[in-house]
Amino acid sequence: MKTKRKPASRCRAAVRAPSTPSDQTMQVLVDLYKRESEHHRQVLLTQLRRRLAPQNNQENAAVEEMATAQWRIERLWQHEVGLIDDQLSQIRALHPDADSETAVALTMNVLSQEGGAFDTIDGMEARYNREYAQAFDRLALLRAKTENFQTN
Repeated sequence: MKTKRKPASRCRAAVRAPSTPSDQTMQVLVDLYKRESEHHRQVLLTQLRRRLAPQNNQENAAVEEMATAQWRIERLWQHEVGLIDDQLSQIRALHPDADSETAVALTMNVLSQEGGAFDTIDGMEARYNREYAQAFDRLALLRAKTENFQTN
C-alpha cells in the first residue's frame, strides 16, 4: 500500500532555503557606502601610514588596502547597530512596558530569525577581515624580502 506524501511545505521537517539578502537590504548597504565620508578612510590611511611607514609603492598599496578594509568593517558595524536600533524601536512600540533586557532579547530574537541582513554583514565582515590580513601579510613579506636583499 502506497502512502501519499505531503508536500514539503506542509512537512515539519521541510528544509528552509538559505536566506539571501533582499534587494532592499542590498540597496541599504549600497546607500550606506555612498553616504559615508571618504574623510574617515583617509584618516585611517594616514594613521596606518604613520604607524607602518611604507617604504615603496608596493608597501604603500598594502597599507592602503588595510585602511580600506578597516574602513569597510567599521561601516558594517555602524550598519549592524542601525539594524538593531531600528528593530529595538519597533519592539518598544509593540511592548512599551518591557524592560530594557526583555526588549533587547526580543530584538535579537527577531533579527536572528530573519537572518538576511545579519548574514550579509557577517559574510562581508569575514571577507574584509581576510582582505586586511592578506594585505598585512603581503606587507610583512615585502619587508622581509627587503631586509634579506639589504643584508646580502
